Amino acid sequence: MRDVAQKLGLSDNGLRKHCAKAFVPLPPQGYWNKLRAGHKVKTTPLPPRPPGISDTISIGKWDYRGNNRRPMEAEPVAPMFDEPIETLRERIARNVGMVVSSKNLPPPHAAFRWQIEDDARQAAQSRWHTPIFDKPLEKRRLRILQALFYGLSRLDCTINVHGRESRTISIGVGHQHVWIALEPAAQGRR
Repeated sequence: MRDVAQKLGLSDNGLRKHCAKAFVPLPPQGYWNKLRAGHKVKTTPLPPRPPGISDTISIGKWDYRGNNRRPMEAEPVAPMFDEPIETLRERIARNVGMVVSSKNLPPPHAAFRWQIEDDARQAAQSRWHTPIFDKPLEKRRLRILQALFYGLSRLDCTINVHGRESRTISIGVGHQHVWIALEPAAQGRR
């Protein structure tokens, strides 16, 4: 680890952190000494990559100027995947399991709990404030989001909900971020 880290301009602890972030298993202590001594050593195969994790590891700062200087390809190169999408979908479905929407909201998910508590507090303090989350459509929207959030938490996803009405939703899946919205359809449409 020290030799490779030195070639990359890192400390061995910094290289360990990069490997842990990329889900690359490290050899056990004494691995290289046993290998040099001619002993038989067990190599750990790479585990399947979790969803949203990049297959490349970037070390150092990202230079947007250098990135813009690179010539743009005429056509993007089609990505290659080690694992077929069906296998990946089955693996994720096993990890998530069954996701069921609850019939009632309490206790609300931590991602939007403060918005609900703030709305209830404002309604209690002012007669002019109309509660946002008391409407049946809003309760249904929050129950669906809560079920989705609990399912995603089984994959160690990060969930952020912003705004007074809980409309801005960001989900971090590995190194990727997805923004979602669950809104009512236009009048007369489902």
